[in-house]
Amino acid sequence: MEVITTCSPKNFDFVRSLGAKHVFDYNDENVAQKIKEAVPGLKYVFDTIGNSSSSSIASQSLDRCGGQLCTVRPGKGNTENVPKWTRVTDVLVWTAFLKEHQYGHFRWPMPQLLRDGKIKPNNVKLFDGGLGSVTEGFQQYRDGKISGYKIVYSMW
Repeated sequence: MEVITTCSPKNFDFVRSLGAKHVFDYNDENVAQKIKEAVPGLKYVFDTIGNSSSSSIASQSLDRCGGQLCTVRPGKGNTENVPKWTRVTDVLVWTAFLKEHQYGHFRWPMPQLLRDGKIKPNNVKLFDGGLGSVTEGFQQYRDGKISGYKIVYSMW
């Protein structure tokens, strides 16, 4: 499998180190066309953002003869502007949308996948101060400063 991804330019080297073969700037207004040129005949796209424009833009990189887009939005939300020739599916992202789901089939192979380096955990930025530091984390999110890591709040 060839990994094609988008991110901010400052994270290009990082995502390549994780195994991405093709990396594109998600702020480039021609990103879908550039992906299509680099990877003609693309059949699958996984939209991990799920906002009002990401699925529409991502689907433009798919092959017109039968591509599939999977979004993290429940009920295939925000896919109204995806071309009709694109098959749209959705996937539950843990329990963020308050749906029960079992992940045992994923949990058991996890330690070996980590040991083998086949998957890598997210980089984290640790905030001390417990829930009192949540405001600071949200402000960084609103200011667009969170990139390439997940925020973790220390409760101790």
